[in-house]
Amino acid sequence: MSFQSIIDSCDSVIKAAGNLSDAKKNAIDFIAKYRSLTEKNVSLESDKIGLKRTILALSEEKASAEANVHAVAIEMKKLDSMNAGMINQIAALKKSLLSSDE
Repeated sequence: MSFQSIIDSCDSVIKAAGNLSDAKKNAIDFIAKYRSLTEKNVSLESDKIGLKRTILALSEEKASAEANVHAVAIEMKKLDSMNAGMINQIAALKKSLLSSDE
C-alpha cells in the first residue's frame, strides 16, 4: 500500500467520523424534539379530557336550564291567565260601581 493511499484512507476515516458525529448530533436533536412533542401530546390529551368533562357538565346544565325555562313558561301562562281574569273582574267591578252610582 502506497503512502498516498494510506493518507487517502485516513482522510476517508476522518470524513466518516465527522459524518458519524453529525448523524449522532442529529439523532440527539431528533430524540429531544420527539420527547418535547410527546410531552405536548400528553398535555393536549389531558386538556382534551378536561374539555370533554366541561362539555358534559355544560350539557347537563343546559338540560336543567331548558327544563327551568319550560317550567317558567308554564308559570307565566298561568299568571297571564290569572291577570286576564283579574282585569275582567276589575272591569266588572268598575261597571258595577258606575251603575250603583247612578
